Amino acid sequence: MLCLVYLVVALCSGLFFYYILPQQYYAIFPGISLFFGISGLLLNWRLSRVRMTDPDRLFNVFMVGRMWKFVATLAFLFLYVIFDKENKVVFGISLMLNYILYSALEIYILYLYHKRIHRHANKNKK
Repeated sequence: MLCLVYLVVALCSGLFFYYILPQQYYAIFPGISLFFGISGLLLNWRLSRVRMTDPDRLFNVFMVGRMWKFVATLAFLFLYVIFDKENKVVFGISLMLNYILYSALEIYILYLYHKRIHRHANKNKK
């Protein structure tokens, strides 16, 4: 299910940039969606494992994962700028907008999980 969510977000992001902001869309753009899709799936895979073994550490693992993703995004940005100096501003804007979009999605997924935990905890107390 989560793979489908990431695919839909990637397609919506691509369509948004292709039709609404065509000056921001270029050949490397699918690589941005691929980068965020793979890193998001890795983060959620890790969170799923922690949720099963030690749910109390879930939020710590999430924050470490977010930090890793931020550092990886900056590394991706710097590597791109080294190799393509003429599109660096467009790439940076596209990358940061996608970073914000995928971050909001991951925070919402964590919120839903947190909400589900509290709902089950309240049912068990009654």
